[in-house]
Order: sequence, then C-alpha cells, then structure tokens
Amino acid sequence: MRSSSLLFPATALASSSPDWSTARWSKCSAPCGIGIQTTEVGGESFNRVCNVESCSIYDEGSSAQFLPDPKMDLPTSSSTWRSTGGSIVAVTEAYDGTDCRAQSALVDHDQELFVAKFFIKLVGEHGVFGVMPQVVVTFASGASKIYLNFGEQSVSAEDGLDNEWFEIAQTRLMTAASDHGITAEQAADESFMTCRFAAVVRDPAITYLADQAYLTTESNLASMVPKEDLLFNGDFEIATDNGLFPIGPGWQSQSNAVLETVYDNDAPSGKAYLRARDRQSTDSGIYQLLDLDEFDRSRPVEFRFWGKFSEESQARAIMEDDGWNKLSLNLVVDYITDGVADSYSMFCTSGCVIPDNQWRQYAGICGLDEWLISTPATVIDQITEVKVKINGAEPGTIMDLDNIRAAPYVRKEEWKAGANLRIDEFRKNNVDIDVLGFPDGSRISFEQLSYEYPWGSKWNWECEEVVPDYKNYFPWYFNYGFITNEMKWQAVERIKGVRDYTKGRDARFFLEILVFISFLSSSVLSVGSLI
Repeated sequence: MRSSSLLFPATALASSSPDWSTARWSKCSAPCGIGIQTTEVGGESFNRVCNVESCSIYDEGSSAQFLPDPKMDLPTSSSTWRSTGGSIVAVTEAYDGTDCRAQSALVDHDQELFVAKFFIKLVGEHGVFGVMPQVVVTFASGASKIYLNFGEQSVSAEDGLDNEWFEIAQTRLMTAASDHGITAEQAADESFMTCRFAAVVRDPAITYLADQAYLTTESNLASMVPKEDLLFNGDFEIATDNGLFPIGPGWQSQSNAVLETVYDNDAPSGKAYLRARDRQSTDSGIYQLLDLDEFDRSRPVEFRFWGKFSEESQARAIMEDDGWNKLSLNLVVDYITDGVADSYSMFCTSGCVIPDNQWRQYAGICGLDEWLISTPATVIDQITEVKVKINGAEPGTIMDLDNIRAAPYVRKEEWKAGANLRIDEFRKNNVDIDVLGFPDGSRISFEQLSYEYPWGSKWNWECEEVVPDYKNYFPWYFNYGFITNEMKWQAVERIKGVRDYTKGRDARFFLEILVFISFLSSSVLSVGSLI
C-alpha cells in the first residue's frame, strides 16, 4: 500500500490575529482510535490524548460521513480532491502512514451541528495564521456561491526545519436550504448545485500537505468517541481548543467562565485537566447535558471528581454571611407541566473550597427518584433536559477539575456479612426470662430503660432553629452525637484571619454535658421510641 498525502497551495483570504499555544506537539501516535502526543516545555515532558474517534469514520463509503476518499490515498488523476489555485500533487509523506481519498456530497441537514476535521502540515518557515474548514456550494446556473464557514483555528509559527502536523477540527450549525433561497425541489435536484469541502489557509503564499479529512454530523461522531459513563470527556483529554470539545453533550461554560485545558503531569487522571477562570460570580463554572436515553430517572447517580483551587489575585474572596465558599455539584432538571416551563435544581454534593492549589476528591449520590415521587405524574414524561452543573466557589477563584465521573449507583453488598457478625457480637445479648408463676395466657411486655452501646445522630444549629425544643428532644433519643458544620473551616473563618469558634464550642458543650451526662442520669427510652 502506498503512503501519501496531498500537497495544496493555499486559498487567499485576509490574515487573522494569532491565538494559539506555542507548544510544539509530536505527531499523534495513531491516526484514529486514540493516540498520544508529546511536547516539552521548560525542560519537562507532557503528553496529551489525540485522535479519539473510531477508525471507522474513515472507512470507504462510510454512511457516517460525507467525504469520499477521506484518507486522500487515490492518485491525483483519479482523486476527487482539487486545488482552488496552483497545482495539486501526491507526495510520499503522509500523516496516517497508509494511504488517502475525497470529494464531498453534502445533503440538507437543517439545524444539525456538523464537525469537520483534517490534518495539515505547512511547508517551510511561516508565522502564525488561521486555518478553517469550509463547505462551498456552487450552482449550475452560475449564481453566486454560498460559503459555509466553520470555526477558524490558529497554527503556531514554525522555522521550517521539522514542521508538525496540525489537527484542524471545527464545528458549524447547518441551516436549511430554504434559508439560502433554495427551494425543496431545487435541493432535491443533484444537478442543481454541488457542495465541496475546502481547507482554507489564511496565508496565500504558503504550501501545505493535507491528509485524513472527514465531514460528519455531531450525532454520528459522538457515537464514535469513547464514553466511559453518563458523561462525555470527563477526564478532559479532549482539549478546549479542539473542535471536538463541545460535541455530543460536551462541557459548556456556566455564567461566562473561561474554560481552558491545562497539560500537567500532576493531573489526577490522564494527561490534562480543565481550568475555569475569570469567574465573575458563584454561579460561574461548567455544566454538561445528560443523554436522556441513557439516563435512568428511577436510579440514583454516583458522582466523583477531583478539584483544586487557587486565587486569581492576592485578594482572597470574602465569604459573606449569607453564603459559604462551597464547591457544589447539582442536577438541574428542566421540565414542562401544564404547558409551563419550569426548572428544579437538586443538590448532590459539596465541599470546602480551599485555595491551596492541592487536589482533593469529591463524591456524592443523588437522583430524581425522590423528586419524581413528590411531583405530579404529568411531569415525568415531560422532562426536557437534565444537566450536571459544578460551581459555587467565590468569584476570583480558579477552579481546576478532572476525572468527573457519573454512573448509576450500585450499592455494594460485601459489607453486610461483616456487619451482621458485628451486630451479633456487639448489639445483642442473651437474656433469661423467668415466667414461672405466671398463669397460662398471660401477656408480658418489656421496656428498654437504657443501652450500653452508642446511639447517636448529627447535631447542628440549623436543626435548633427549625425544630422547636430541639435541645430537649435530642438527649431523649440519643446518647452520642457529632457536629456537622460548626467546626468546619468555612463556618469558623468566613473572613480570612477572623475566626469565630462560638457555635462550635457551644455545640461541643451541649453534646458533652446535656447529652452525655443528663441522658445517662435521667433519660428513659422505650422500645417504641427507638422504632
């Protein structure tokens, strides 16, 4: 099999301002099916994942994409790839290491997101400029062409000695032919118009190699990208500047947070993690829509992720009295009931935001089952959207996130056998009951007056504010307790350097004195109360 790519002259368009990392990445170790790239920055090596699509996207005649000969392996005499100016020749150097193919037959897909991708290697020394996929529609009548531009991507400057292959991957929402003045009859006539796929390079003087191209819908591509659980790209190995980042459900910015990929060897999972910066409110963060076909509304979902935090300036965000500096993960449900759109946010997990630039893992379990039980039945079949949202840190806090996982919760059963043994050993005792002297048919009842093992619950001041006479109820039922919030960092130090232990000390005093002492001396607890 001959290995080749195609050599193109550039299409002349206006220049664009640079917006690209200067890191030079090696060629991906695989042209598809997940490969690895490496780079060196400051004497340290970094890796990143590349070409995550299934190799079937390049199959001959694949129904998943709209370009014939996507590998560009046909000889130029029979290839459907053409140059818009200058000459086009086949060369032996290829990106994929096999062979190549192309031509485009785009059909009308109204309001569908399309993904275009190809690889380009620039010949000689060059500066920074933009590269853009484009679909050009021409008409047999000679009418003006329609240019359907995808997003533009910058390539970094190179000295021409060892130029790299750049991956160009961008998206575009396709509109109906009628939006361009084309009738349904005309669109159905194959001779009326022709759609061609083009690689547009902003520097008209540059020569380049092109290889491995595809044009497909977002839904087709999403089915060809690995997905470990309910979330797509939870380890953020697909970078924010990659055109594949938003495909499928994809991660989106919440409240204008700036999202960027960080390559660092301390990433908890894989080669990279996500950073949310320039956050202007506690609502700034990230979210992703769940696929409702995969999401079982009757089962709880277990979430796990890693986070670390730092401050964008020396001034630390002040935690106001009406809120704590918490990281939170919520399930947000959009639904329609009685013809009215509504939304419900379900709290799943939270944790302290400590801006010390150290990774910590967060986890929680939640689901829609309890909400659906208390919600009118008409809502159940009218849920329009469910999304996972992570936010909550104070403005000015940089949020780094990695390895976000969401999967149906499966309760592990291994603990039961050991728990039952411990119940038999520590929670049970043999009792001899002497019923001699009682006549036949007598009814005997028992009342538990005390117990020797700890029996406890959580304590916080919020309960005391909500439940009247809570301090008197608590020692009647329990002889142990633990403090939930009053000793936590965000409750003690709402303002940096100002620490208030008052509520924590009061809670400890209550548990030690009122619970431990008064309960042991005077409480009587019936079996019925325990149940």
